[in-house]
Amino acid sequence: MPAGEIFKALTGKETRDFNSVEEINKYVEEWSGKPLEVKLVHEDVVSCRGSVLPVKDFNPDSSFEKAFKDD
Repeated sequence: MPAGEIFKALTGKETRDFNSVEEINKYVEEWSGKPLEVKLVHEDVVSCRGSVLPVKDFNPDSSFEKAFKDD
C-alpha cells in the first residue's frame, strides 16, 4: 500500500491537502499527541558490513599492454 494511502487510512486526511512536509509533520504531531522522532532503524549494508561487491585491483595500462602486445 502506498504511503499516501496509509496516511489517509490512519488520519483520514489526504497528503495533498498539505503544502509542505513541515505541515504534515505538525499535523502528525498534533494528531498523535507526540513529537516526531527520527531514528536510524537499520544501517545500510555498506556502512555496517563493508562493500557488498568484491573490489578488483585493475590497472588499465597493463591490460592494454597485454591486449596489444607483440608476440
